[in-house]
Amino acid sequence: MMLIFCHICLAVFIIAFQAGVLAYLPIYARPCDFMIPLAVYLALYRRPAEGLPALLIAGAFMDALSSGPIGVYITTYIWIFLVFKRMTRLLHIHYAVLFFIISCFGLLFENTVFWIAALFSAHPQPFPATGPAIVSVQLAWLAVTAPFLFAGMEKYFKAVDNVTSGSRFSAYKG
Repeated sequence: MMLIFCHICLAVFIIAFQAGVLAYLPIYARPCDFMIPLAVYLALYRRPAEGLPALLIAGAFMDALSSGPIGVYITTYIWIFLVFKRMTRLLHIHYAVLFFIISCFGLLFENTVFWIAALFSAHPQPFPATGPAIVSVQLAWLAVTAPFLFAGMEKYFKAVDNVTSGSRFSAYKG
């Protein structure tokens, strides 16, 4: 339970950082959703019993903050977690490289889900002409920040594992 609480705290910190700081950047310079790398990290390196509850709560929090259709963030984070959790059995790449590649796929998946949700909403929105440019900027941000996010999450989860070493879910990789 302590591990899940720590994961939720990290997710809330990321969401607050995105909403409080990154939201003020111009739309063409806005980075990707940093919850995607967290969902990927939880899928690749943590137990489902730790990752799924944290992502459910983070997705509900993001849905509450966003003006998009309800359930889009929960759906996206859970699907990213489930799909990439299954893929870890097939992929054997260095951790940082795997993290970056799968985070890129997660980013593309999230944007696809959002565009499909916007298309089929009560007030359909056409595909924006600037869509590919926005996704390109997000991928560039991810390319720059992924190594730092990976290193930061490695240190954070190692510290959490050390603090909760008596927990039955501690120090799990795989």
